Amino acid sequence: MKTFAVLLLGALMFTQPVNAGQAYDETANAVADLKQARETARSTGRNVLVVFGANWCPYCRSLAKALDAEAGRRLQQDYVVVKVDVGQFDRNMDLVKAYDDPLREGLPGAAVVNTDDKAVYTADADDLINAVEEGDNGLYELLHDKVAR
Repeated sequence: MKTFAVLLLGALMFTQPVNAGQAYDETANAVADLKQARETARSTGRNVLVVFGANWCPYCRSLAKALDAEAGRRLQQDYVVVKVDVGQFDRNMDLVKAYDDPLREGLPGAAVVNTDDKAVYTADADDLINAVEEGDNGLYELLHDKVAR
């Protein structure tokens, strides 16, 4: 009976998603996610907010948590939000470069991208960290003040 319980527990552990609970999906196809986000943005009259981060980065996790809370709900009125994992600066770096390199000062970084796939604003780590520390309105105000609709 003990052996069965151990096997059952082991099987249950392996049926859980590998990235469960992680802020940035390390297995996501960022190019496909961004394509879908641009299509949604185009049909809804919004821009895309691309947030670059990594699960090992505490500031990135704080930003992701804010995006999953009230700040994110407010931002979703104006943006289609996509979180992109950059790993140890070894994943999706082509996208980072394509959107004016918002990671030039470190993690996290973000780019507001229009439906033509052009970055209209980039936010570096300092801007994003300060905005998150300001509370629920910080991120919204940062982007609202910087991006002309």
